[in-house]
Amino acid sequence: MFIAILVVVNLITSIYIVCRDDLEKSQKIIQIVAIWVFPLIAAIGLWLFHKNSDKPLSPKKPIGGGPSQGPFDVNGPGGE
Repeated sequence: MFIAILVVVNLITSIYIVCRDDLEKSQKIIQIVAIWVFPLIAAIGLWLFHKNSDKPLSPKKPIGGGPSQGPFDVNGPGGE
C-alpha cells in the first residue's frame, strides 16, 4: 500500500514539474530524477518549494511614504 501511494505522489509531482513554465528543460529533468531517486523526500520537498514560489509576494506594511519627523530631518520639526 505504501509503495502505491509513493508512486502516485511521485507521478503527480513529476507531472506538476513538467507543467511548470518557469523551469528550463534541464532543471525539469534533474528534479524529476531526484523525485524518483529520493522518492518521498524529494517529491514533497520540491512540491513545497515550488508551491511557495507560486504565491505572489506582498509586503505586510507599506514601504516609505509619510512625513519624516526623525532626528535627521533637515527641515526641522514638522518636515516643512
